[in-house]
Amino acid sequence: MRKHLRIQEAGIPALSGIYVHPWLWGTVGGTVNLSVQANWFSAIYQAAKAAHVQRLYWMLDSYANPAQAGPDETTGSWLGRPAAQSIRSCFE
Repeated sequence: MRKHLRIQEAGIPALSGIYVHPWLWGTVGGTVNLSVQANWFSAIYQAAKAAHVQRLYWMLDSYANPAQAGPDETTGSWLGRPAAQSIRSCFE
């Protein structure tokens, strides 16, 4: 059994078709699709929980302005989007 397992930067852009290449940021790979991020974060949490991960770090777009967060800000940010609720539900 693992003694210490951490997942860092568990992020994905909100783009259709990006599951195949989640490390591609920007507008490469498809059109904006907010459910992609929400589903990704839910799946990461469930997988981490099943693997008994000790730490899971959600990646935050450093260019995102939390005061102006919203669906149209960037494809990478999850602030103000359904993905934020997916993350929040992990702690409820």
